[in-house]
Amino acid sequence: MSKKNRPIEVNIEEHEDAGVTITDVLVGQTKIGEVRPVEDRFDAKLEGESTMRFKTLDEAVESLLMKYNLHHG
Repeated sequence: MSKKNRPIEVNIEEHEDAGVTITDVLVGQTKIGEVRPVEDRFDAKLEGESTMRFKTLDEAVESLLMKYNLHHG
């Protein structure tokens, strides 16, 4: 028997920290991770996990959502 797909609410919020724009990724009202620009790349960090580096912001956000879904799906 397979699971039914259920919709989840994903929000992207930005805020400034020391002149750097930080992108928070939220599922519902829960923050699952953040993305920070570093030089010409983006560092993504899932809450409680190590930092990963990506070329684009979209890749970083997509990776955070995939990792979150893998562990909490």
